[in-house]
Amino acid sequence: MIKEMRYKFILVTFSSLLLIVILILGTIYISAAYSNESNMNKKMERVLRNNGSTLKNWTKYINSNEFSNSREGFLSSTFAVRLDEAKKITEIIGYQEEEYPDVSIQELADKTLQINKRKGSIGDLKFLSGKKDYGYMLVFSDYSEQNIMLHNLLRSCLLVGIMGSLLIGLFIIKLSYWVVNPVERAFKMQKIFISNASHELKTPITVISANAELLENGDLNRKWIRTIKENTDRMNALVNDLLNLSRMEDKAKIKEYQTFNLSKVVVNAALTMDSVVYEQQKELITEIAENIFYYGEQDKMKELVIILLDNAIKYSDEKGIIKVSLYERNKRAVLEVFNTGSIIPKEEGDKIFERFYRGNTNGEDITGGFGLGLPIAKAITVMHKGKIGFENIKGTGVKFVVRL
Repeated sequence: MIKEMRYKFILVTFSSLLLIVILILGTIYISAAYSNESNMNKKMERVLRNNGSTLKNWTKYINSNEFSNSREGFLSSTFAVRLDEAKKITEIIGYQEEEYPDVSIQELADKTLQINKRKGSIGDLKFLSGKKDYGYMLVFSDYSEQNIMLHNLLRSCLLVGIMGSLLIGLFIIKLSYWVVNPVERAFKMQKIFISNASHELKTPITVISANAELLENGDLNRKWIRTIKENTDRMNALVNDLLNLSRMEDKAKIKEYQTFNLSKVVVNAALTMDSVVYEQQKELITEIAENIFYYGEQDKMKELVIILLDNAIKYSDEKGIIKVSLYERNKRAVLEVFNTGSIIPKEEGDKIFERFYRGNTNGEDITGGFGLGLPIAKAITVMHKGKIGFENIKGTGVKFVVRL
């Protein structure tokens, strides 16, 4: 499925970009051809309109600097023919025999008049004809150089198009891995979740089923009832975590924001977890600046602090230290939760905020969690347009930092 998705991405993206390249290069070529054609027609019209005086002036001042190179190039490849009513040549203007040694001007004029069109071409010569008081005026211009230039331009466009297509193809193939990678990772995490969720639900369901059978057989030992309740609560906690995470990631949800004292929220959350720290014979240190106010959802911010503290307690070493800090920097509230213990491996750094990730893939539960705490913490932070990350303190432990 992932391979098919990647192939479709490569095909659609490459086809779209190739079409854009063809349109750009085609536009360049067509514009150049049209511009040459248009300029030549305008200059030939000018020669026809002034009865060849432009060519006479060029012949007279050919050695002067009066004409630009482009205009001189046009005039040097252009000549005009005057004919009387009997279609006999009376004057040739600007004609240079060395330029057209094999051309009979009279035959050329006769052939042009036989075509009976105002504009056209004979070989590499474009012509423009007009009826005059004295008979006819024919203007000829050699566009072989323009054809060569357009041919070279076409060849360059094709070369650029082929090379560009190859580079684009290689880039898109590499890009496809980057684009599809999140989807592939999501599928892998989904498999891990199914495995973990199955493990988490199978054990309590088995226990509940066994205890229910005992109760059904008349054994009313309260121990079985308590076990059923504990396992039911565990399954309920998993479902609630999933629903909570889903609600927070729903951008359409109406958020109940208000200004509140964030310092008090952090203090209360620390007090909530103090008993857990004491039971595990660990130490909780607080450095909380007073009267830091924040605009957001108060309950969610308390949940964020509790999640980070719970995570620090779980992963701190025996008789470890947990430290929670709150301060302001650059008019933004900064929350830090530090714990002594093992650092987070580099290869797990990008995964710890993903759903259901618990640092192991064999389903073994070493912390009693479901791998949803940090994803929920990230969702709360993102919901408040903040940023969350962590720092490994070498030889000491891990510090989670939330910038709100």
